[in-house]
Amino acid sequence: PELPEVETVRRSLLDHLPGRTIAAVEIRDPYVLRGQPVERLQEALLGQTFERLERHGKLLYFPMRGGSLIV
Repeated sequence: PELPEVETVRRSLLDHLPGRTIAAVEIRDPYVLRGQPVERLQEALLGQTFERLERHGKLLYFPMRGGSLIV
C-alpha cells in the first residue's frame, strides 16, 4: 500500500484498537513468517492488549506489554 492508505488505516483503527485484547490469532499464509513457527506467534499474541497505534513510514506499530507487532 501507499503511504496515504497506511495512514487511513491507522486513523480508522485509532478509536477502536487501543485497550482491546487479542482473543484469537489466524495466520492465513505462514510464508509471511519466513520459517518461524506459527504457534510461536500465536502464543506470543494471545491475551496481549494493544496500548496504542503508531505509524513510521509505511509500517504500522502496535505496541503491547510483551513487545510490538509491526505490519
